[in-house]
Amino acid sequence: MILYSLNKEREKRFLISLKIILPFISALIILNYIIFSKLSYDYQEVILFLILILFYAYYVAYLIFFAFKNSIIDEVSKAFSRDEIVKILKKTIKKNRKKNAVLIKIENFEDINLRYGYQNGDKLLEKFVYEITYFFKENGFKNLPIGRCSSNIFMFLVDCKTTKLQHMLRTFERKLSNEGINNIEVKIKFADVLTTYDKNYENILNFLMTNIFNLDSEKENYEAIKLDTLDELVLYAIEKSNFEVKKQTIKSIKDDKDLLSLYVYIKSDEIGNISKNRVLNIAAKNNYEIRYDLKVIEFIADNFEFIKYDRFFIEISPVSLRNESFKNEIFRMITNKIIDPNKIVFEINEKTFYSDLNRFKEIIEQFKEYGFKIALNQFLGLNYSVEYFKSLNFDYLIYDIEINKNLSDKKINEIVKSFNNISDKLNVKTIAKFIDKENLYEEYKNNGIDYIQGFYIDRPKSI
Repeated sequence: MILYSLNKEREKRFLISLKIILPFISALIILNYIIFSKLSYDYQEVILFLILILFYAYYVAYLIFFAFKNSIIDEVSKAFSRDEIVKILKKTIKKNRKKNAVLIKIENFEDINLRYGYQNGDKLLEKFVYEITYFFKENGFKNLPIGRCSSNIFMFLVDCKTTKLQHMLRTFERKLSNEGINNIEVKIKFADVLTTYDKNYENILNFLMTNIFNLDSEKENYEAIKLDTLDELVLYAIEKSNFEVKKQTIKSIKDDKDLLSLYVYIKSDEIGNISKNRVLNIAAKNNYEIRYDLKVIEFIADNFEFIKYDRFFIEISPVSLRNESFKNEIFRMITNKIIDPNKIVFEINEKTFYSDLNRFKEIIEQFKEYGFKIALNQFLGLNYSVEYFKSLNFDYLIYDIEINKNLSDKKINEIVKSFNNISDKLNVKTIAKFIDKENLYEEYKNNGIDYIQGFYIDRPKSI
């Protein structure tokens, strides 16, 4: 059996051979004309012919160099190179063909290299490509375009129903587990997505990579948890996007444009009134935080007019903000113009300390490069907000509700005033929430606060 990739490489080299031989035949015809069509010929014609031969020699050398430098084959596995399989993916997306893109990873490849040596590891990769190509051929799928994306990760495209494909992949997984390759046990992991998932090929690759490295373990953790009735109802409501969103003004005190805060509630007859904190706790317990935040953002994007407001706040989990799959999905929403990052402020708070502050800082900066603003909630509360403020670059600080209760205390008052001054010098805006009385409003205003939100300004309204 000859691999589809090898056939394509042969076709490419044949075309290059034609490009080489056709000019050579043309040169022979010219030479024949010069020699036999005339009884005599002058030296200019000879010089012209020699120049032609020189250019031809350079042309041949260039084509040979090009053929070796730009091979579409991965030399180790004989599959397509990464550039070539990505090119095939891009063409499929451009032509709007509905196929399945599959990423498949040899999970124990590092162990194979250590136990059997790199040479046997390389042989296994080539045999693996033959095995999966033959398997799909036996199931009616010929000319499988498969490429090597990295050391132990391959991608291929196949025109097949998702349910049938997943069944075949699980069958192939069991086959490898039972039989191995070259008497070596092989463990694989796979992820698939339709090529119509997104028009940007990078978003498709990011989705597949995220599933390969992250989502499998999260799914296992989720399935291991026994859900109670309330949890099931809440998770079902999240999955079906049964939300109600209310808006409330964040009033500017310093003549800037007013902002908007959006509050999301579960809307379900079976559940009744359930607090937002209870919903967040259920989502966290069942590893549903990221799913919940993405569903909320999608719901807001579908039901909220971005253009009417300068910026609005959406509270999300810091776990989501640091998650690669969340970032990839947000990037997909941006590239498909589902959301406008220049209108959104992600509002986070965290009770436990995340120690890798350098990584956290890089993540925040990346979201800010997209156009988002980041707000730190519950500032000066019983948490690590001051430590975060020292190390991370936030755009907004939202004071903890306990500050409101103690603002009349001289010490607390001076602390708030000092942080307002510091924030102003750092171009960070400060916000006080849950302000329901005039005296509290005036105290914050006199302390140099930038924004105030609460019943004193207006009450939440449904969107």
